Amino acid sequence: YWTKYYSFSMMKVLCLSLLSLGFINSTLGASIQNGQFDKADGANLAEGVVEMAQYEPYTWPPPPPWQQKAHMARYLAHYADWCVVSSFSEDLGGVPFGELQSFADGTLDESSGTPYFYLAEVSTMLKNIKFNNSVSITVSQAQSDYCSKHQMDPELPTCSRVTLSGKMLAVEGQEAATAKRYLFSRHPDMPTWGSGWYFYKLNIRSIFLLDYYGGAAHVQVDEYYEY
Repeated sequence: YWTKYYSFSMMKVLCLSLLSLGFINSTLGASIQNGQFDKADGANLAEGVVEMAQYEPYTWPPPPPWQQKAHMARYLAHYADWCVVSSFSEDLGGVPFGELQSFADGTLDESSGTPYFYLAEVSTMLKNIKFNNSVSITVSQAQSDYCSKHQMDPELPTCSRVTLSGKMLAVEGQEAATAKRYLFSRHPDMPTWGSGWYFYKLNIRSIFLLDYYGGAAHVQVDEYYEY
């Protein structure tokens, strides 16, 4: 009995892991959790295990040389899917508040350099922006598999990171349509999020890049947009 119970419990744990990573569908997950597991489910579960074994972390194209500062800043801002946005918290009396946020500066095949966001009306982020729309966003190359493959701690300068600072602005009309195309292509779950969401962009005013030893570089905004 205990052997069977342990085996089934381990199967449920495996199923939940595969489900959370998207390697099996919710129907199979429900079948296993409810104890209704047949041979067909076993075959589907096996396929999910094989797919997970072949899965590789998100890989970006090779980075530009570290000497090309503006190019490196654009590279990080384009291939990242999320960032940490630091804003001023009204609820906490104006102290800095960091929050993870999905964004996109374009589709994978085109880069505008401008980070666009999809913010909920009820979100803490939008509340903070209405209080003070000065923000900074930080992106790290550790979001890809580059740093781990090269055995770099995310804090090392050679695991590049960029901080873009400026004003967060609402976008409307044609630019909102462009933001929608960019964001929904990179984040396909976004169209299912319902109503009460708005498109915003970061109007970049300063760029702080660390991609090698010897201190950070302050990239000129016009040079950044040349790439």
